Amino acid sequence: MSGCLLQTLWNLQCGHAPERGILDHDLFYFDDADTGWEAEDAVIRTAERLFADLPIDIQVRNQARVHRWYAEKFGQACAPLTSSCDGIDHFLNQSPCFGVRRLGDEHEVYAPLGFHDLFAMTLRPNPRRA
Repeated sequence: MSGCLLQTLWNLQCGHAPERGILDHDLFYFDDADTGWEAEDAVIRTAERLFADLPIDIQVRNQARVHRWYAEKFGQACAPLTSSCDGIDHFLNQSPCFGVRRLGDEHEVYAPLGFHDLFAMTLRPNPRRA
């Protein structure tokens, strides 16, 4: 998802190493059939095995579960999300509101607010968030 992609781009624009300051790489998925912790943990453990050879921290999160832990972590409630794209739609600021997914041999980019703030290195509140 967006954080590591935004940081990579901004690092390159500033002449830094691409990986500078990236703490983790987020992968979102949406599965509302089972929003229990055990189901998400199983996906997290599978990802850990799949990406074990990479020297980065991968954080996998089921967007169908976000509303269950958001208030405890961030101090305010979050309505249930309806998709991974809905999760992107509700990031706190506009510049990282984008994601990339692979579809077969192609890639699909989702950027509901465009890329102006991203390339201008501008942080501004996302109007979809309080």
